[in-house]
Amino acid sequence: WLRQVAIACAITGGVASFHTALHVWGFPGVPPTTGKHVTIPHGRRIVAPPGVVVHRCRDIDPRDVVSHDSGFDVWSPPRSMVDAMKAKSGYRVRASLRA
Repeated sequence: WLRQVAIACAITGGVASFHTALHVWGFPGVPPTTGKHVTIPHGRRIVAPPGVVVHRCRDIDPRDVVSHDSGFDVWSPPRSMVDAMKAKSGYRVRASLRA
């Protein structure tokens, strides 16, 4: 699974984000997603490959980006939680964090 995330980040030039990042960090009870979520700078234009969900961000703060041991960039745990809680299934993330 981590290899697929690394490939998604490499193809898009993005950072693993949202629920994908929470999975990377091992948060319990994170709901499965339909694809690997990556975030790219707002101005970058790409066509998302199959199985990759692309988000855009106007201001990617370098403090939010962590280099993972598997060779790809991922949002920091705090940034991952904030983004995932803003997503449609954020209430599930909140419940899993209470456990």
